[in-house]
Formats: sequence, C-alpha cells, structure tokens
Amino acid sequence: MKTPTDIRHAEELLREAMELLEDTYHNLGMFERQRYGKLKKQVDQHEALSETMKTALNVIDTQ
Repeated sequence: MKTPTDIRHAEELLREAMELLEDTYHNLGMFERQRYGKLKKQVDQHEALSETMKTALNVIDTQ
C-alpha cells in the first residue's frame, strides 16, 4: 500500500519530468508533440484527482 509520502514523492517526480519535457518541447517533432499532448492531458487529469485526494486528506487530518 502506498503512503501519502510515496504519493507526494511520485507526484514531484512526475512534475519535474513534465517541466523537463516543456523545456525541450521546441525540439520535438510532430509525432513527439502529439505524444507530449496526450501525456500532458493525462498529467493534468492526475493533478485534478490529486487535488481531490489532498482535500480529502486535509479533511481527515482536521477531524
């Protein structure tokens, strides 16, 4: 079972990887840009879920 610390660490690694991809985006070809777009969409969806999870954890912590 993953702990909140593991999840936060994985989220930080994913965020850093996406920042690196964004920095090199101008060097990508059309196929790579399409793959980047799909990945970016998945990351954005993950971050939205992550915010929901963070809110839930905050509610649990305050109870």
